[in-house]
Amino acid sequence: MLLRVTDLSYSYPEAPSAAVQNASFSLDSGEYLAVLGSNGSGKSTLARCIAGLLKPSVGSAVFDAPAGKVPCALVFQSPADQLVGETAELDAAFGLENLGTDQSEMVRRVRGALSLFALDTVADLPVGELSCGLKQHAALAGAMVLDPALLLLDEPTSMLSPAARASLLSFLDRFHGEGGSIMHITHDLEEAARAERILILDDGRTVFDGPSSAFAAIPRSSLEAWGLASPAVPQAAVPEVPAPASPALSPALSAAPETAAAPSPLLSCAHLSLGPLSGISLDLYPGTVTAVTGESGSGKSLLLSVLAGLAEPAEGSRTLAPGCRAALAVQESEASLFAEFAADDVAFGPRNSGVSGKELVSRVRRAMDLCGLPFDRFAERHTFSLSGGERRKAALAGIVAMDSDIVLLDEPSSALDVRSRAQLFSLIGSLRAEGKAVAFTTNRREECAWADQTIALPDPPPRTADPAGSKSALCRTSPLTRYLLTLSQVFAAVFIQGPLFLAALLFLEFIPLRASRYPLKKLILGIARILPWLALIVALQFLLQPNVYHSAMFLLRFITLYIPLSVFMHLCSHTEIMYGMEDLLKPLSFLGVPARSASLLVAVVFRFVVILKDESDRIVLARKMRGGDRKKSGISGKIASVASLFVPLVLRTLVRADRLAQAIEARGFGTGKNSRYLLWKRDVRALILNVMAPVLAIILVWLSTFVRM
Repeated sequence: MLLRVTDLSYSYPEAPSAAVQNASFSLDSGEYLAVLGSNGSGKSTLARCIAGLLKPSVGSAVFDAPAGKVPCALVFQSPADQLVGETAELDAAFGLENLGTDQSEMVRRVRGALSLFALDTVADLPVGELSCGLKQHAALAGAMVLDPALLLLDEPTSMLSPAARASLLSFLDRFHGEGGSIMHITHDLEEAARAERILILDDGRTVFDGPSSAFAAIPRSSLEAWGLASPAVPQAAVPEVPAPASPALSPALSAAPETAAAPSPLLSCAHLSLGPLSGISLDLYPGTVTAVTGESGSGKSLLLSVLAGLAEPAEGSRTLAPGCRAALAVQESEASLFAEFAADDVAFGPRNSGVSGKELVSRVRRAMDLCGLPFDRFAERHTFSLSGGERRKAALAGIVAMDSDIVLLDEPSSALDVRSRAQLFSLIGSLRAEGKAVAFTTNRREECAWADQTIALPDPPPRTADPAGSKSALCRTSPLTRYLLTLSQVFAAVFIQGPLFLAALLFLEFIPLRASRYPLKKLILGIARILPWLALIVALQFLLQPNVYHSAMFLLRFITLYIPLSVFMHLCSHTEIMYGMEDLLKPLSFLGVPARSASLLVAVVFRFVVILKDESDRIVLARKMRGGDRKKSGISGKIASVASLFVPLVLRTLVRADRLAQAIEARGFGTGKNSRYLLWKRDVRALILNVMAPVLAIILVWLSTFVRM
């Protein structure tokens, strides 16, 4: 027996009831178990308890894994929460480093995992630049590379295109056929049918645990009660609508009748081009629904951003009918939630448009009820205590409550159960009946049957990997030498006396600057951006102590500090920063200093700077879509505007920090072992530069203290 779960229960703080209640089951080695349940039934909580990321309030989950095997690898429901490394390649290697895997073995396994999930050509891209589908692939690669005894998947296909989904399911079949153990959480009954055994949760309790053959005999009334079927949508597959091979529109069922009384489009786009989008033309008419399909990276989300007016096309035009408004529900639903309570978040948009009092309450209630998030049950629920599917419903409700003429939904059915998907398309039907133009992206071909017209975006062109030779010689030196080079120049910039010696240091700094291939234009623009603040500081300093010499020294000293730090950040990835810090701290290990933990903390800080910027951008975007970007007059108005950004950013920071900590723990950190994925070959020219630059910097400091010029 591989896993035994005994009377496991878990309750979140301040939650009215337990998320998981008295779950008991076992899993044999080589078994394929599918876990079904409606949104909020406790599936993800159960997975995190099994993976050891949450400590059960009661009961236990115990593994008996084969020797040398990682007991469990969990793929999170939201892939963005799981990625620790700054690229798909380094993220896949992170877990193996924590297990102390040999470097040559790491390279073999990482390359195999990247190839398995078609990440070869994007392996060196920052994870923030990957589409949601590719982030999902990267999360899968990071789990599979660990060679776990149990592969625990939390809705792994929710953001995948049909081709990618078919490829993953085929892989799971092969993995299981080779003796692999799988616990697959899903909302898809077709996916669940591939498993040998099915477990169903309802309101945190196990209501079914048996073979797939027995699942077929469950009465439909029970499936409906558990959220696995809906009276509104028959279980038979909806007839598939063939999608065109080009980005042209498929025949529109309700678009622009060829009569004199033809309605005018609410939104008209002609020959749009931006990124992967090329020559897209479409019209959105009142009372019509448009579906957009395509592989990951084809530009589905980007197209909706252009339609919403959030992105300007490089070519082509976008024309919005007078008085019309467009509202967009983004793919990563959590980005749209920034109020503490669900009802307050849904009310944000209409409140900004001037709605108040009973009308506001009525509109919020209607939107939440239409989106399958009953107002009476969820109005006072904390937004970040909602499940993944419930957060998506809250985000949809926030857009519906705005009562916009054009409603744009990016992957609205992702992470929704069968009943909730039926409610979603019932909602879309209601919006169409009200005369609104609705456009949604989807990875499910059968959902196109609900649309009046379909746009199939062409596959993105393959990306070629950057050649290894494009890196500078300094990039091929060890992080420790880069640290020493930077620290010596910073030390010199702080302690050198006299403007001529500082000028000499500035000249010396241009040698590694050019050797690193740091763009000179980027350096100048960086200094120019902060020049007004520098000028203000110099002016204040001059007013307090009128001395041109001191002002000149301040400016020179700042520039000589700015250059080496900029070059360092250009040369080092977050992983290399961690490696270099660990090497710097290693001599202190005999004093009990945890070099590995401290170095990881430094890397996490740099990673979190990127995360905070992303979160801030998403909050600003969500506020803009819901009318929260209007400038408020007066000091109190400005303070309120800043506070409205600060509070949700703090909340999102706490949530992301907790999830990043769980992601690090889930990848084996803390085992006491570690190895390194990246190795560096010795480059004679770079080695000479790394030795001579610190020596010359120290000589300049020494000379400046004895020679007054």
